Amino acid sequence: MKFDLCTSLQDVVWSPFTSTLFAVAGADGKVYIFDIHSNKLEPICEQLLANELGKSCTKLAFNPIHPILLVGDETGWTNCLKLSPNLRKKAKVRKGIEYPANYDPELDKLAQELARTTAGDLIQDSLYVQSSSNED
Repeated sequence: MKFDLCTSLQDVVWSPFTSTLFAVAGADGKVYIFDIHSNKLEPICEQLLANELGKSCTKLAFNPIHPILLVGDETGWTNCLKLSPNLRKKAKVRKGIEYPANYDPELDKLAQELARTTAGDLIQDSLYVQSSSNED
C-alpha cells in the first residue's frame, strides 16, 4: 500500500484503539487520519491545524486510554483532538463461533486487510514457499 499526500511527512502513529487506523502529520499543517479498513486510497479525515502558511505539524501521540490525539507543531504549540466514535470502533467477535484463547479480533482485522494488498499476496506466497520447502 502506498499513500501520497503530496507533502512531506513529519510523523506517523498507529491508533491503540483500532488496528487499521493511523494518523499522519504533514508538513502542510494538516493531520490526516487513515483507516485502511474503510478506505485504502485516501484519508477518511483531515484537519488543518497550523493556520499560518509554512507551519507544519511535527509530532503525534495517541492517548493509550482515552480517544485523544495530541498534535505538536514547529512553534511549540500542542493541539488536542478528540476522535469521533466512528474512528474508534473495535472489531466485533461473531457469536456462536469458538475462538482460541489468545484470539485478537483487531489483529485478525488487520491481517485480513493486509492480505488483500499486493504486498499481502507476496507475504502469503513467501510463507507458502517456506512451508513447502520445510515439508521436503
